[in-house]
Amino acid sequence: MNSPDPFLAADLRRRERQLAHAADIVRTAPTQLPGPESRAGFAGPIRVVYDAEARRIEALLAEADGALTNAWRHFTALASAAESGSGR
Repeated sequence: MNSPDPFLAADLRRRERQLAHAADIVRTAPTQLPGPESRAGFAGPIRVVYDAEARRIEALLAEADGALTNAWRHFTALASAAESGSGR
């Protein structure tokens, strides 16, 4: 077992908070997309393209949310290991 590394732990905790904040932003981004009431004026091919683009953006945001959440979990584990001195 190694000794705890408070400087590494502090840096990892800072990065962990940054990732959590980024994930929160990504999670709320879909609420900024125009809703059905905004799309009501579109019809035909334009509506099809518009809806497809909205679905593509929502899928990208969901993927980004998953990646940020996984990175946040990884940094949480690394910070805990640095604080305790284990796993180094």
